[in-house]
Amino acid sequence: MRGKWVLLSLSLILVAVAAGALSLLRKDRPQAVQAPEPAAALPPPIGNEVSLTGVIQPREVVTVGPAVAGVLESIAVDAGDFVFQGQILAQISNESLSNERMLAEESANAAQARVNAIESAMIAARLEASRASADASRSRDQYETAQRYYQRQRLLLSEGATPRLTFEKAQREFENAEREYRSLDDLSKLAQDRVAKLNADLEAARIALRDRNNKLEEAQTHVSATEIRSPVDGVLVGRNKVVQERVGPEDEDLLQIATDLSSLEVVLRPDPRVLRRLRPGQQALVIIADMGGQGLPGSVSQVGDPEVKVFFANPNPNLRLGATAQVRILLEPPATAP
Repeated sequence: MRGKWVLLSLSLILVAVAAGALSLLRKDRPQAVQAPEPAAALPPPIGNEVSLTGVIQPREVVTVGPAVAGVLESIAVDAGDFVFQGQILAQISNESLSNERMLAEESANAAQARVNAIESAMIAARLEASRASADASRSRDQYETAQRYYQRQRLLLSEGATPRLTFEKAQREFENAEREYRSLDDLSKLAQDRVAKLNADLEAARIALRDRNNKLEEAQTHVSATEIRSPVDGVLVGRNKVVQERVGPEDEDLLQIATDLSSLEVVLRPDPRVLRRLRPGQQALVIIADMGGQGLPGSVSQVGDPEVKVFFANPNPNLRLGATAQVRILLEPPATAP
């Protein structure tokens, strides 16, 4: 029994010694050193000259919009096309205005047809009146001749100087001539009255025709407003709608036309550090690939955030707007802290 306790005591001593040795080993092991995070890369310094890329745009642009609302039916030109003043650029479809013109045209045509009909009737009436007047005039001459002869025979009969049969014959001829004259004279008066009535009708029809034509002209003016025409000579540089879209007077910049291609600008978006060193009037060199890399002198015309504009004189009227250009600018020295 005593031997068992001795053996157990030795085992406990060995376990304690092993635990102490393991603790010492852990204390002596060097701890892993955590690697420092890499520092953020600093931006490269900016020198006294910078080269920026931008887009060539016109300096003077005229915007064109529709005068009436409707659907954009067609556009007759593309961006980059030369246009002239008065040229039709686009067409708008407006059903209400088209119907107004159609009705006005039908009304004017009907009024014109009435005028034509009355004028034709007037020609026939005047011809008939002229013929009736000639017949009445001839009949009046015969009546007056028969009247004088009758009166003479009556006088001779009262004196017994002519046979009664001769007198009665003269009387019958006079009465027949009188009846014929009265009838033809009435017909002539009726023909003249018809001419006068047709003349009044024609005047009224012409007044109506003028009124209908004025309304037609007004309707055509309204319809002509659906045509968008160029107000200037220039180059179409942009549009804000496509065919079949609805447009209206609020779309004032539907089409944009550059009017002066001899004066252009390059729009740049420089780094904020560069922006702080730019001022209007700084000299620049504009290099355009479309012109064989030729450098054109320019100057900073406007400094904004974020856009900067560089003006240059364009010697090539065929230069493509919207092309890219490289711009070199001499910067101002950086501001120093006080």
